[in-house]
Amino acid sequence: LILAIRPEHLRLASLEEKEAISLSIDTIDDLGADKLIRVQTPCGKTRLVVRAMGDVPLNDNQLRLELRVNKAN
Repeated sequence: LILAIRPEHLRLASLEEKEAISLSIDTIDDLGADKLIRVQTPCGKTRLVVRAMGDVPLNDNQLRLELRVNKAN
């Protein structure tokens, strides 16, 4: 199964949101106004690069993303 997800259908989620995907942070490139956050899924097979605002707070080595299913088609 191959799943294509548009970046605009994802959003950063808080640790309390139960339906969010938990990802492990590999590296963070701080570009000033933005951050490029390299993450991987728990199985370690899928890697993503997340672009976030420079002032977004990050917790330890975890990042959570929520898929906005109502925006998908």
